[in-house]
Amino acid sequence: AILKRVPQLTNLEALKKHHNAILELNTLIKTTLQVIDIIIELERLSSIHGINAVPLEQFPVDVFWVIITIVAIVTQIECLTTDSDKRQNLSQFGQKINIIISKLRNHVAECAILIAEAEYMKTLRNLFQTPTEVMEVFKVLIFHKDAPQEAIYDGSTKTLVKINELKTKDVLLLISTLDISDEDITMLIPIYERLKREQKQYKIVWIPIVEEWNEKQRKQFNSLKCKMPWYVLHHFAPIKGIKYIKEELHFMQKPLFVVLNPKGMILHDNAFHMIQVWGVKAFPFTKSREIILTKESMWIDSLLVDIDIKIKWEEEKCVIIYGGTSATWIEQFTEAAGKLASDTSIKQTNTTIELFSLAKENKNVVSKFWNKVESLFVTKMHDETNTITQQVEKLLSYKNEDGWAIVTQGSVVAFVGHGKTVLTTIKESGKWIGGVSKKGLQDSLKDYHNIVAKSVRICSHLEIHNAAGKVPDFIVCPDCNRTMEVFITYKCCHINEDKANGDH
Repeated sequence: AILKRVPQLTNLEALKKHHNAILELNTLIKTTLQVIDIIIELERLSSIHGINAVPLEQFPVDVFWVIITIVAIVTQIECLTTDSDKRQNLSQFGQKINIIISKLRNHVAECAILIAEAEYMKTLRNLFQTPTEVMEVFKVLIFHKDAPQEAIYDGSTKTLVKINELKTKDVLLLISTLDISDEDITMLIPIYERLKREQKQYKIVWIPIVEEWNEKQRKQFNSLKCKMPWYVLHHFAPIKGIKYIKEELHFMQKPLFVVLNPKGMILHDNAFHMIQVWGVKAFPFTKSREIILTKESMWIDSLLVDIDIKIKWEEEKCVIIYGGTSATWIEQFTEAAGKLASDTSIKQTNTTIELFSLAKENKNVVSKFWNKVESLFVTKMHDETNTITQQVEKLLSYKNEDGWAIVTQGSVVAFVGHGKTVLTTIKESGKWIGGVSKKGLQDSLKDYHNIVAKSVRICSHLEIHNAAGKVPDFIVCPDCNRTMEVFITYKCCHINEDKANGDH
């Protein structure tokens, strides 16, 4: 009304008479137009960038208030131009429109943040997919812009070094929280020493993931970095690329070991599991190396590396590795398998049976064994299902069962059995031992075990740490080939509380 110079409201007498009403009306018109402009801008940002910073149910409410405010404005203009004594109370509309414009401006600010974050994520994806320079990729991932010159601590010299040290190098990013275990650090030291001695082109960099730093966490960080001889990110601020690390690299608490070539290309998004299984043998820690290793039929040997379990593999030897949570089952199996090993029918075939009970080992060895089994499963769970993947899956599913056994021919696994079925197979040796001279011990054991397994219904279940990285949407049961149901379990061991109380 003011902008169009309505004659009734622009003459001096009308301005004096309706001064306050005109000011209030003019302010409300301008504010309402601003709301309309912001709504249009939010719609534009949403259509261009696909960002919805405003709840969908909120827009109709805001538009409703804009419409009824416009109606009130038009009515008020009509009252003023006709010099009517009836006036609209615009204060309630003004209050509501001011609340809406304040809220929408916040949404615009949120949109700007989301757009900047989306653009940054896009930049990171492009960097990792386009040959660049690994040092530049590192800078963008950690800092985005304004990277400090010296932000890396060299654990071998105990000094700060420039980020330029990563230039043209193969960079291995160890990404973890401050809860990384001494066991994990110890596992990586032989890798570091091998690289330092023979492959100076490779550099390990620990990137600690901390949402918000405080003095306690700094002390914990300093304690950890003293145990690491490799490079350590020395930066007490949130990592810019944390969203990318969580969403694209699937970081969920457990350590990641991301392998980058000198061009910043990802050669393995998490080689931690293959290192846990194969150690130095996994070098150069690429996906192609992992494929070669996981196709090896002698997977059982990889579980025993570096955990103080020594078995001499021989072609004519049948090794039975067994364990379980039930002392009764282990005692029964040890007795039954011992009798089988000394049976004359077995000895006449020049085949020997060696028994190895995991239950006799200390808890540290048992824990390492199962960590390796889980890591081996993680390296294979995205592979096409075959005999080896089924064997590893079965073994992991028996972790908390009363008993289980692995039967091998030399270093090749013949089969993995559940406590019930494998104990029955051993106890009923009289039904199959007669065919050993023709079929061989391992095949005779395996064939009869398959018969027993079909007659016993075993409910298989797998426990996989959600923090172990990307897990498949579904897993096929290794026994019946049906898709397994998914359950979620929450577990707390109160580790920090125990440490605080001095309990170990």
